[in-house]
Amino acid sequence: MTNGGMTIRGVTTRGRSVGTACASAGLAVVGLSLAGCAGGPVVPTPESGSGPGEVMALYLKALSAGDCEAARTMEAGGIAARDDGLCGRIAVSDVGWDRSPAQPNDRERVFSTQLTATGWDGGLPDGKHTVFFTVQQQDDGSWKVTGGSGP
Repeated sequence: MTNGGMTIRGVTTRGRSVGTACASAGLAVVGLSLAGCAGGPVVPTPESGSGPGEVMALYLKALSAGDCEAARTMEAGGIAARDDGLCGRIAVSDVGWDRSPAQPNDRERVFSTQLTATGWDGGLPDGKHTVFFTVQQQDDGSWKVTGGSGP
């Protein structure tokens, strides 16, 4: 996706590749921690004061990298209440998203994303699906992913 969008998995943002790759013959890393391929944390968690777009970008990176520990630190509400969460249930191979969210109110943003993944539940075929993620401002001022709905 271009024009304000972003692609993750071999992450591309503003024309630069900043993704990770773990090759069977070795390890190639650009922009993220080496620990990611060894099972450690891959994606940093949002810093204090991060806005909804920053949280969404890191959340999508965590989903793409399979870093469920990082993803869960960015969740609250209904999405956090699920025992298994989205991360870990599906294997994401590509992510695109629109960086201009809908804004139902001052404390809520809804981002349109396109996730290419395998392991969808509910009878969805493997492949690319549109998922809308809600990011809400919490009482402490932080922004968290609180829900997702799709096709």
